[in-house]
Amino acid sequence: MFDELLNRIKLRAGQIITQKWYDDLAELFLYIKNETGIGGRIPLSKLPDGELGKVLIAQGIGNDPVYADPDCNIVKIAGTNLTPRNWSNDFEKLQNLDTLLSTRASETRLSEVSSKISDVNDKLIDLETKIDSLIAKIDSLNEKLDFLKFDDKSLGVSSRLMHYAEIGYGFHLFERYENVANNATETLYLQNPSDSTRIVYIAGIEISTLAQLFINGYRNPTITNPGSEIITLNLRFGHPNTSSLIARKSVSFESDTPLAKMLVPGGAKSSAIGSFSAIGEGTIIPPDNALLLQFINNSGASTSFAVRVLWFEIE
Repeated sequence: MFDELLNRIKLRAGQIITQKWYDDLAELFLYIKNETGIGGRIPLSKLPDGELGKVLIAQGIGNDPVYADPDCNIVKIAGTNLTPRNWSNDFEKLQNLDTLLSTRASETRLSEVSSKISDVNDKLIDLETKIDSLIAKIDSLNEKLDFLKFDDKSLGVSSRLMHYAEIGYGFHLFERYENVANNATETLYLQNPSDSTRIVYIAGIEISTLAQLFINGYRNPTITNPGSEIITLNLRFGHPNTSSLIARKSVSFESDTPLAKMLVPGGAKSSAIGSFSAIGEGTIIPPDNALLLQFINNSGASTSFAVRVLWFEIE
C-alpha cells in the first residue's frame, strides 16, 4: 500500500497538480500515521527519495538515515517532542505551480532554435557583405561616368533644371504673339546684363504656332528700340529669388547676319515641331551677353503663336 501511494504522488513531466494529487498525498500521510502509530517506524527502504523524503524525516515521520536506529521513536528524537508541521503553506505554494512542464522547451528544441538564429545571423552578414560590394560597384560606376557629368554631378539638362528649380534658381516665361500679319516679324530678346552675378543656362524654348514661321537667331545684337518687358517667373512657387535675365518682346535691332536659321511648321506640339524647338536649347548666356530670336510669319496669312522659355541660373 505504501508503495502504491508513493507512486501516485510522483510528478511526471507535463503533469498538472490537481486536487486528487493533494488527496493522495494526504492519504499517504494518513497511512504513515495509522500504520506506524506512537513509537512506530518506517523502514529506510520505504522512505521516498528527494524532497518529500527530507520533509518526512524533518517531521519525525521517517528515520533519518544518519540515525537509523530501530529503537528511535518517530515522534521523538533523543526524548524531545517534535512540533507537528502545518502543511497548508506548502499546499498553497504547490497551487501556484501552474506552469506545465510540457510547455518548457527541451534542450533539443533550444539547440535547434540556437542553430537557426546562428544561420540567420550568417545570412545577414552575407547580405551586408553583398550590399557593401554593390555600393562599391556603384561608386566605381559613378567615377567612370564623371566625364559625362556637369560640375553639379547631374547627367542631363532636365535633371539640372529640376535641381536648380528646387533651390530657387529655375525660371520660365510665357509669351503669346497674336494676329501677326503675313511677312511681319516679332522678336524675343533675352539679356543677361553686365551687372549680373549669375550665368544663365537655357534649358529649352518651346514654340506653338498656328502657321509656318521662320526663326532667326542672333547673339548680342545692337538694340535700337527696347520694346516691352516680359515677366519672368520662378519655377518654385513662393520662392523670393528673381531672375537675372531680362526678357523683352517687339524690340528693334540693327540687321545682321543671323547665326541660326530655323523653320517651325504650324501646329501645337505636332510631330513636326516636338515639345521643344532646338533654337536656344543648351545655350549659355554669361553676364553682358544676349540672345535674340526673330520670328517671321511666312504662312501667307496672319497667324498667332506662343513661346515658353525654361532656364536656370548659377552664381
